[in-house]
This record gives sequence, structure tokens and C-alpha cells, in this order.
Amino acid sequence: MKRLRLNCNRCGSFVEYRRKTGDPSTVVRCESCGKKHSDDSVFMVDANHDYDRDESGALIESPY
Repeated sequence: MKRLRLNCNRCGSFVEYRRKTGDPSTVVRCESCGKKHSDDSVFMVDANHDYDRDESGALIESPY
């Protein structure tokens, strides 16, 4: 099942996200660690799939 998730490099996974009052409309925050991201980092992904990443947490496998 595909869901909208944030690609958080700090957490090294696709996670749920939230918007915080006072942030610009283009900013979302990781629900797990609170890091700010551009809303360009939100993707429709398979929530049950583990996407390949490098040691820094950067995405290797395309979510498309």
C-alpha cells in the first residue's frame, strides 16, 4: 500500500511527517527526529518496502 512519507536522511528511512505552526508552507518536519525538510522530500512510497540507502542515510534506490 502506497502512502505519503518523508524521506529523512537523518533517520535513514521514509517516515511520517508533520507541519509546525509558524513554519513556511514549504517546510515539513520528521515525526521521528524533528528535522526540517523541504516538502520536495515527500514521496508516495510503499510503506512496507525498505529502500536501499548508503551509510549516510542517502537514498540509493528510487522510490518511483
